Amino acid sequence: MSHVHDLSPWQHRHDFAADRRGVERRTHWVIAITLVMMVAEIAAGWWWQSMALTADGWHMGTHAAAIGVAALSYALARRWTGDPRFSGTPEMATAVLRFPVERLAAFTCSFGAADSGWYQVGGTKGVLRLDPAYEYAEPLKMQVTVDEKTSRKSFPKRDQFAPELLYFSDCIRKDRQPEPSGREGLADVRVIRALHESARTGRPVALPEFERRHRPTLEMADEEPPVRMPELVHAESPSGE
Repeated sequence: MSHVHDLSPWQHRHDFAADRRGVERRTHWVIAITLVMMVAEIAAGWWWQSMALTADGWHMGTHAAAIGVAALSYALARRWTGDPRFSGTPEMATAVLRFPVERLAAFTCSFGAADSGWYQVGGTKGVLRLDPAYEYAEPLKMQVTVDEKTSRKSFPKRDQFAPELLYFSDCIRKDRQPEPSGREGLADVRVIRALHESARTGRPVALPEFERRHRPTLEMADEEPPVRMPELVHAESPSGE
């Protein structure tokens, strides 16, 4: 059974340039003032033979260039307002996937929701939940409930990128096919395209079974200790924490 719903009451334009004209004008003023100061400092440095004034003048030029990038962004956003290539991007997507033997999976992705990432598996006898499930900067916490009895386990923080790089470079050196390979990415893209088609038509999209001859095993597991925060020398953290 499929349902088609009218989503027009919840649709809106993604025109972020319309109410930014005032900000764009002020950005141009800041660039102009910065350029004037740059020319004044360079001229004063040449007149008084001051290396400090000359250097700071050129430094002001780098500020003008950086702010110019923001001005360029406003201009490009205004130029391509209404372009179908850059409009209609959904803020949130929810999907239901049906697998063989009546197994179901559902997920929600959102750019505007609070920062969270977890997954939950429900079976006939219990529930497994991992929250957080995808972080690498903090421990992962698992909760398993079977027959109304709950157990909890925490997995320590570790470096997930180092083993990936080491394994991939080892495959290149030994001319081996990595696992997961490009076929894993192809399977993901196939599902994503089906989700887009389903959202466009309002109907389920059936996919043939994707054959995989090789799968990751526990023998491939490799653990590296977490990366320690470097000691800051006469500086503050960019995040302010």
